Amino acid sequence: MKTAVQDAMFETFGEAPAAYGPVALWWWNGEALDRERLAWQLDRLAEAEMMHVCVCYAKTGDDGLIEASPTAFTPEWLEIWDWTAAQCAERGMTLGFCDYVWIDQAQERLAEANPEFRGWKLTATVATAHPADPVSFEAMTDTQRIIAAYAWPGVSGPYRLADAVMLSPEQGTWRPEADEWTVLTVRAERIRFDPMNRQATEAIIGTLYAVFDRPESGARLGGTLDYFFQDELSFGGEMPYWNDKFEEAFREQTGYGLIGALPALWLDVGEETARVRLDYYDVAIGLMEACYYKPIYEWHAARGTLYGHDQWGRQSIIGTTKMYGDYFRTMRWYSAPGYDDFGGAGRQRNFKDGKLASSVAHLNGRSRVWVEAFHSAGWGMTPAEMTSWLNENFAFGATLYNAHGLYYSTYGGWFEWAPPDPHFRQPYWAHMTRFNRYVARMCYMLSQGEHRCEIAVMMPISSVQAGIGQEKAESDCYGLAEKLFYGGLNLDFADETSLASASVADGRLLVAGASYRILVLPSIGAMRQETLEKLAAFRESGGIVIAYGRLPEATDRGGSADPALTSALARIFGGDAASGGEGAATSSAECHGYFVQSGYDRVREIAERHATAAFRADRPGLLSVERRVGARRIFYLYNATDETLDAGCTFPAAGAGSVWDAWTGEVSALSDAVGTADGTKARLRFAPREAQLVVFDIASDGDSDERSTSIASVDAITPERCSAAGHESQLSTVKLPLGGEWEVRLVPLLDNRYGDFRLPASGELIGGEAASFVWRPEHEAEQGWMLPDYDDADWVKHGASYGPAFRSVGDFAPGDESSANEARSLLNVAGDAAPGNAEPIAEWASARGYTLSAHAFSREWGIERDPMQMYLGAGPFGLKKRAFDTFLDFGYVGTGRVLDPHGPGIDQPASDIVPRSGRIAWTDVLADEDAVRILYLEAMVYEDFFPARPRLLPVRAWLNGVLVAEASGEYEVRLRPGRNRLVLELQYPANERLRAYAVIAEHDAGAEVEAAAAAAAAEAEAEARAGAKPLRWSGSKNWHRSDSLGRDAGNSAGLYRFAVPPGIRSLRFAAFAREAEAWIGGESCAAAAVGETAEGATLFEASLAVSSPRVTVAALRIPHPPGYAGGMALPEPVKFVCEPGFAELADWREWGLAAYSGAIRYSRRIELPPGRLVSSMLSLGDVSACAQVFVNGAFAGAAIAPPWTVDLTEALQQGGVVQLEIEVANTAANHWLAHTPTMYAYPGQDASGLTGPVSISCVYAIDPREGYEEQE
Repeated sequence: MKTAVQDAMFETFGEAPAAYGPVALWWWNGEALDRERLAWQLDRLAEAEMMHVCVCYAKTGDDGLIEASPTAFTPEWLEIWDWTAAQCAERGMTLGFCDYVWIDQAQERLAEANPEFRGWKLTATVATAHPADPVSFEAMTDTQRIIAAYAWPGVSGPYRLADAVMLSPEQGTWRPEADEWTVLTVRAERIRFDPMNRQATEAIIGTLYAVFDRPESGARLGGTLDYFFQDELSFGGEMPYWNDKFEEAFREQTGYGLIGALPALWLDVGEETARVRLDYYDVAIGLMEACYYKPIYEWHAARGTLYGHDQWGRQSIIGTTKMYGDYFRTMRWYSAPGYDDFGGAGRQRNFKDGKLASSVAHLNGRSRVWVEAFHSAGWGMTPAEMTSWLNENFAFGATLYNAHGLYYSTYGGWFEWAPPDPHFRQPYWAHMTRFNRYVARMCYMLSQGEHRCEIAVMMPISSVQAGIGQEKAESDCYGLAEKLFYGGLNLDFADETSLASASVADGRLLVAGASYRILVLPSIGAMRQETLEKLAAFRESGGIVIAYGRLPEATDRGGSADPALTSALARIFGGDAASGGEGAATSSAECHGYFVQSGYDRVREIAERHATAAFRADRPGLLSVERRVGARRIFYLYNATDETLDAGCTFPAAGAGSVWDAWTGEVSALSDAVGTADGTKARLRFAPREAQLVVFDIASDGDSDERSTSIASVDAITPERCSAAGHESQLSTVKLPLGGEWEVRLVPLLDNRYGDFRLPASGELIGGEAASFVWRPEHEAEQGWMLPDYDDADWVKHGASYGPAFRSVGDFAPGDESSANEARSLLNVAGDAAPGNAEPIAEWASARGYTLSAHAFSREWGIERDPMQMYLGAGPFGLKKRAFDTFLDFGYVGTGRVLDPHGPGIDQPASDIVPRSGRIAWTDVLADEDAVRILYLEAMVYEDFFPARPRLLPVRAWLNGVLVAEASGEYEVRLRPGRNRLVLELQYPANERLRAYAVIAEHDAGAEVEAAAAAAAAEAEAEARAGAKPLRWSGSKNWHRSDSLGRDAGNSAGLYRFAVPPGIRSLRFAAFAREAEAWIGGESCAAAAVGETAEGATLFEASLAVSSPRVTVAALRIPHPPGYAGGMALPEPVKFVCEPGFAELADWREWGLAAYSGAIRYSRRIELPPGRLVSSMLSLGDVSACAQVFVNGAFAGAAIAPPWTVDLTEALQQGGVVQLEIEVANTAANHWLAHTPTMYAYPGQDASGLTGPVSISCVYAIDPREGYEEQE
């Protein structure tokens, strides 16, 4: 019999409770906030049941605020905030705020106005003093002061506190009378904020949180304004913290003064060392809890707002201790402890922080565990990957999914913050309602009741605080936990405070709903005495204690000479515990205290033997989480392998079992379940990385919860027979392979109304297009170059608007001035006097073994897939609206390291690179008339990053054979009509990446651009909407074009080839030419001029009389003027106008759609056999990224994760001939890869489409029609 609460759970699960759905971090950067745009974005989110948004702001590499308008907390911003909250309320959505960036700024502003709010951190230095070399003490300043100084005779210790001589730093120096002395000076250095100052915390609350609690806002905290998220809290320094009241507080709590014992924080002072260190942390953490963490928590709790976090010190106990003292004690003052699981494919998920955050929650009665995921996974992260990674995080204990990236603006693809953005900019967004409901159901179920597991692994926080074997303790803590967890034994981390407060009963530690049978101590070097005594009582009650690596050596009461420590260890492990091996049994039944010196497997064996109430599986790789809600037991099971898993499962629960499907909300009986003395056994099948929920009602009479999805006329099914209306029929399985061609139709989805994908903004849905082409100048072409089967393997590939405009030769060895002079002499001629094909320099370079390089770039976007933009300078975390000014890249030089072009920013050794120091570059600058212009010249290497900082290098320039510049700068030059040869000589050291620009334009070019950059935000945004480009020079007046190919190639028409998709009917393109020719599939089609762009390019449309049904090749001939070589003649992608076509299943990249982010609908008619259909399953094979299925025009199901199947049982009941349609959407990675130099579209993320094999398996209750393959 289910209780009312349990029945409510049953119904709520089916409804996919929105309160437990994903939360999106909504980054309000990139462009000025616009109410219409905000409302449009909220509508898109609500359509897919993404009902929670948390406003966040990005920061620069030096922690400043990235462009945002209006600035947060200003009156204008508060008006927009209140309006947004009202809009959320209208849609049933909730709104939150993330204090990333703002917590630091609030601390700084308050401390500037109130210097007493600043905190101090203690540091220490050790020096040697002797009569001839005294120690000097600096004077006290506003930012640093000396707390105390101590001296000991000798230079090698011991440094006992009783032997220390207290010095007087105010005297300026100290000189010992004789011999050498060791001097320890303890200083306090100012930090940004004092977390041990309650008044300062009240000011933070008033500044950062109470501003949202305004009656006039109309949005109630705990209602529409539902949560706050803290990301990377810092006070401006690491522990040990200090303030003027600390000494008094320390003496009150410990009974002795810290000033006299301060050396123990840095030096080994003997038996007292651990005691002093642990006492310091107890006092400091107590003050931080009372003064900072608890008051903020209570403020939120009183208003009903969820308060989550993701803090510093990631994946490191040592790191979190430096930042927060005791992560458990400080982070318990959040209602949703959290963590960050970042990165994508090939990266292990963040078990350490995930399990830590959930353990803090479990031990403090918190039901929500916040996971910020999955920043930096890339624009091509798929829903299947999200599902897999999130499933593993659910196994860690996460119960609140916070999607990292939802951008207010992507500024034409040139603004991002650690993508992905898995929301409405993704083609798969229409599929995400299903995913969001799945998340809501999972988070709901995993937030109910109490978490149960048999094992607790003690966090070695005291060992870290005491400095006793801290690295080994941290390593073993994580290592043992992973061995147990991924070996199928769930666990919690536990802290000493929680364990000390636990009650002991029947061999279990009971705390906050948790009940532990086994406690693992990973190389614990120090422990609080109170905790140690509790462990002894736990052991004596029948609990299992397993110590690994070492036993505790010190406590907070007696340091390393605590007699109670020896007594307690003997009670736990027996008298010979410290001698190695397992401790002697102190119970007549069996040993319950173990000391294992090495071998994680041994610990796992012992734990598995005693974890009698834990879930078990007969196959490795199945992870479990158990929660208890009254008489209901919830088991979350996750296949952590990449293989299908058929596992026999033993559940430590009796009663009726049922499977709760989080994808559909349906509930069905647990089939073939057998009750045993240990609980219930059943076999379950899991797809790779799949998760399932199994629920037991232990108080039921055997009737399981069930929300049936079976056909009404079918009563029961066995593998061989079907029972329907009391009549048994034999079953027969038919497999219908769906190979061959499908009808395919493009479904464009990228909505560019706000310029998210390209500038200027437009109302178009961006469809299929060719963003790059292979190119060759016409004078080098062969007959038949426009035909589909022509071999263009040796043509040069360029993106739209990118083309070669400079060439260079080198590299010249250090000191080889003669070669550089020879090269210059061949090149330093007047442009019109240069050979048409620049052959002399080519022949010269070939004879001497030098390399000729072409340098292609776009006058709007800079270098295509610019490696500097991708890995060093754009960030932090991606593109920030600007391209590098330096559009000439000469690569790395010298022996050393180069950037891997396949990302993401990882240095790779390059042993084959030889030292070099010089290169000559040249081009012909084109002019219509005699004119005085400015040469803007710089050669540099970039140092650091976020932002990259230039360091100038030597460069000289010649124009028409005359030296015009001997260093970077601006120079007045005179151009002649026609070609003007510009030659650059560049020198640079080894192990540097040389970059340069050389621009000849009107005098005010640079000033004009700088003025535009400094203009008011509204004006800058208006300019952006009109199509401003990221490259600085694109805004210059009369930037003269240049040609590096010579007169023959430069005056030649450009020839272009590219693949086009099935169903192609027309090409639409812009070209810098008055006429153009086009071919599709070798068939000539007239290119008609239909308009002109703002930049002066002609708009053309070339159409076939009848569409080409299958994949083929298009070709263009563009008779452009000089200076438009390669892709420069085609400033925009070539757009495809398509009708339905035909193709066999393949990756879209093979269909000429490498740049396409959108959907394709596959269609075909299927004839089904007659008979009573019992079940039918569509198998899609392989999909990138997800699919929706329609039968006869009606939605039949969706697949966004393996096993890529859709149940068509209901949809195919009518039988006969049906129309099957499969609409597949990919990711935005294809578009971003083709159009921007983002580092966040990784290799392979542009895989797209339905690649199959596709088949339908039908089970019939009568023999099917002949002619179909029958499968046993």
